[in-house]
Amino acid sequence: MNLSMPTLMVAIVLTSTVLAASIAAVAFRRSRTLSIWAWALSAHTAAYILIILRSQVGDFWTITLGNTLLAVTFTLFAVGLSEFQQRSLPHWLAWAPVPVVIGSVYWLNNSMARSVLCSMVLISQCLFILGALIGHHGKTAGRGQYLLMVGFFLLVIVIGYRVVEAIGGRIEVLSPQVTGPIQTATLLASIVTLMLLAAGMTLMIQERAEHELAQNREVLNQLNVALQDHAAELEAANQKLAELSTTDGLTGLANRRRFDEVLAAESARAQRSGQPLAILMIDIDWFKKYNDHYGHQAGDVCLKRVASVLKSSARRPSDLVARYGGEEFTVIIVGTDVDEAGGLADALCRSVAALEIPHAQSLHGKVTISIGFAADVPDQENGGEALLKRADAALYQAKDAGRNQVAAG
Repeated sequence: MNLSMPTLMVAIVLTSTVLAASIAAVAFRRSRTLSIWAWALSAHTAAYILIILRSQVGDFWTITLGNTLLAVTFTLFAVGLSEFQQRSLPHWLAWAPVPVVIGSVYWLNNSMARSVLCSMVLISQCLFILGALIGHHGKTAGRGQYLLMVGFFLLVIVIGYRVVEAIGGRIEVLSPQVTGPIQTATLLASIVTLMLLAAGMTLMIQERAEHELAQNREVLNQLNVALQDHAAELEAANQKLAELSTTDGLTGLANRRRFDEVLAAESARAQRSGQPLAILMIDIDWFKKYNDHYGHQAGDVCLKRVASVLKSSARRPSDLVARYGGEEFTVIIVGTDVDEAGGLADALCRSVAALEIPHAQSLHGKVTISIGFAADVPDQENGGEALLKRADAALYQAKDAGRNQVAAG
């Protein structure tokens, strides 16, 4: 099949122009690599325009500018690829083929020799780019790089075959006047190669973007997992802090703040349900004298042991045992009437006395406690505060009556 050479070259020009414009539009303010690739295709377009106009502009300008523009084309391909691969390419190495091509035009008088030398320069540029693609293929994601490899390998074959045929005197290198199957096949292969090069680089850019997006998503997922872990740790730390803020550091019981919160909540609940609420106010008898006689360390141990006995009185999760302050403790018991509260208070007095903690400054010779309690449905006006005052008043009654006993308020 013999096709018109000028028609095929015009087809190459149109293909290069369309590809250059398309890539430039995609690359605008987005990809430096594609911008360089677009300039390369533009130089390729200009080179073939000169070849088409060979009879109008003369052989000298066609050979000089045409081959120079082709060398510039492959130089820009190499620069664009190095930009994509994020590696440094020395300027002298990238642009060295251009002065070689220009010099060959002035130094060689034989047109065939000039054309063959320029073609060999183009082949060396293609091989250089192929080497860069193959050497970095493991670092490049996707299949676009293989389209580029096929494209440049095809260029090496096409240009090399034309050089061999030209040396054998069978064709002219890049002559639009000569028609034949070799010229036709090589020009058609050039069109296919242009498409491979444009598609390959565009695909490489897209695949890298998708790869980086996938990596970013993975990093984001890892950060989300880490953030969730930190949130869980923070929540646990906040929970621990909340517990510490409502816990007495010495005895491990609830502190005064926690007691006030629970008293308000349970009072409101008891008012709604009509269930009685019992409050016990507890004081360690003559504790100041105990501290003065045995020392503060012994006093702390005494507080802990008494607290342990009181804590065992909590029968339900809603019951609360708290350190009210100093040697005073309180107990809140939900749904407990006066008789039950009194029975619990008596049991606590006996349990603390049974510890047999020596107390030389006590009339009883050991550590004991006094308890005042009150049990009732909290009234609407004062709520649990009224019960607390009654229990506190009863505590003073128990202490005035000789201590180590219980009094109801």
